[in-house]
Amino acid sequence: AAADPLNFDFNVVAGGATSSVLVVSVANNGSIGVIGVTYASVALTKRVTCGGNMVCEIWSLNNPPTGNNTLSVDMNGSTNVSAVAIHYNGASGTTSSSHLGGTATGGSGVGATASTLDVTGTNSASIVQDMVVTVADAGDFVAGAGQTERGEVLATHDHAGSTEAGGGTVTMSWTWSTAREYSTGAMEIQSGAEPEVAVVPVVTPIIWFED
Repeated sequence: AAADPLNFDFNVVAGGATSSVLVVSVANNGSIGVIGVTYASVALTKRVTCGGNMVCEIWSLNNPPTGNNTLSVDMNGSTNVSAVAIHYNGASGTTSSSHLGGTATGGSGVGATASTLDVTGTNSASIVQDMVVTVADAGDFVAGAGQTERGEVLATHDHAGSTEAGGGTVTMSWTWSTAREYSTGAMEIQSGAEPEVAVVPVVTPIIWFED
């Protein structure tokens, strides 16, 4: 286990829907991997591994405990790590994979100033969440058309995340000013069984960095 895991408080607010999902993207620039992610001591499941030479992963937990609890990212050694956490009200949450749809996918590249990733087969009532991580000093991230940026860290590695409404093939893209190696990943969060309740982020996302 990491000598100093990343721990921060995150408040899951109970919404009007009967199901929800907590989604956390984790990044670092190096070979030290993630052992696990927990919320209120409940383990999240890893959904996406982007690929490439950096840690770039998306984890999720159906129907997380409500209230203010500790979210912990445990790394396999001391390292720089950042995380973006978003809680979605109205998302499917009855089984371990019910909130996943479309294509959970990832990609990577070197010497680039942009990334593009298509998430296929998404539902119009769902939301696509993505992440991108680059080597440090890439410059400010600019999210693609239709995306809402949800958090950004510019440190020993650069990490940002965004969301976009689903519907067919959704393209998640980013640009930055200085050519850098990158990894990127995305997944769809499906709507729950209540059609009158849209799947929406109900907590302002929190992004933390620790070295």
